[in-house]
Amino acid sequence: MAYRGKACPIGYREVFCRYVRRNGKVVYPKNARFFRFFVKIKK
Repeated sequence: MAYRGKACPIGYREVFCRYVRRNGKVVYPKNARFFRFFVKIKK
């Protein structure tokens, strides 16, 4: 997947989520459709 024209950090994968759970509550992004972050690839 693209990282705004740049390569993803080595050993990581880009993940998109509509919501995130924090402290048992569902949190939705305020200014976007998805949260986007990088997760380390398990080997």
